[in-house]
Amino acid sequence: MPVEIKHAVDVVISVRKRDGNPLSLQEMAWLSDYVDGIEVREKIEEELVVDLLQVNATGEFYIRVIPKKFVTYYRVADFVEKIIEGLYKNEALSGARVEKLIYRPAVAGKPSTVIGGPEDVEEELKRIKKKRMKNGKGYV
Repeated sequence: MPVEIKHAVDVVISVRKRDGNPLSLQEMAWLSDYVDGIEVREKIEEELVVDLLQVNATGEFYIRVIPKKFVTYYRVADFVEKIIEGLYKNEALSGARVEKLIYRPAVAGKPSTVIGGPEDVEEELKRIKKKRMKNGKGYV
């Protein structure tokens, strides 16, 4: 049974170039604009409020996801997966990869979920896609 989220979740997505170097200022600016204006947001606004909190110089960006009604962890993960797919498809970030994902509940006493390493992130994305296809609704 999927875990329901009743509170805000801060999502930290760490993006670096494939050679391990941080993103350039131009790439960081594009990343900020992309996340802030992401078209996926329109499709989920009745369920979630999404705010870009910060993009820092190390290639980490912080997104706060606030459910308007009870949603599952998978629904938040589905939104994050769409962000990551968009990053990989964009030529401005062609040499980038996601190094780490952190789902951090924005309430005290709740544990964070850390998905570290590019291989682990890829496995998480595959798991989310598989869940979405099994559900048949296009999202989880």
